Amino acid sequence: MFKRALAVAAATMAIGLGASSAAGAAVINFNSHTTYTAAGTSFSEGGMNFWGLELFFIPPDGMMPSPSTFDSTVTTPIMAASTEPVTMSLVSGAPFDLQSVDMGLGWYNLPGGDTETITGTKANCTDDGSGNCLVQDAFHVGYGFTTYTLSADFTDLSSVSFGAMTPQDFGGFTGSGWVGSDNITFSSPGEVGEPVPEPASWGLMILGFGAIGGLLRGRRRDATFTATS
Repeated sequence: MFKRALAVAAATMAIGLGASSAAGAAVINFNSHTTYTAAGTSFSEGGMNFWGLELFFIPPDGMMPSPSTFDSTVTTPIMAASTEPVTMSLVSGAPFDLQSVDMGLGWYNLPGGDTETITGTKANCTDDGSGNCLVQDAFHVGYGFTTYTLSADFTDLSSVSFGAMTPQDFGGFTGSGWVGSDNITFSSPGEVGEPVPEPASWGLMILGFGAIGGLLRGRRRDATFTATS
């Protein structure tokens, strides 16, 4: 009975610790950019640096001064790249893990969607020329925004690039069309100052500590009573 109660208390603590770990994930969105804005070749958002040749913030209605409207399912501002890949890395330079990203296509893309390759570069890796420091996932991206979850290989990264798709001839210039992204979920275990556990997480851990302490005190009382009887 004692062992079972102890296991329950330990499980409560583990849930609290797990919730704390989950809370360490950060999500970058672009909700503060409510008007169409040309971001140029680089910007920072949510502790992450982004760079490319042509980057834009697109409002929910997709209205832009050029014909590159996104699907009507876009309901919050997004970040978009026109024909070039986007590369991102932490402002601090620390390694990070990439969990997921929302992506969708704009105009000037293949009618049925296109294959999007996301490439991560491993931190603290010596490149031997064979691609040993690279990890890749490929997804078929359509015109409605979808959340794409990265494989378990996307950990301990120095940078990630996405946005380069099948090149096409657009009557005078070659490009791969517009690709939009949002809700970029990542974590950085190596960052200084790990996220503080949320109140609910603290509550579960304190409850677990208290339960274990109570069980041990009761155990000692039982042992003392038996010895003096």
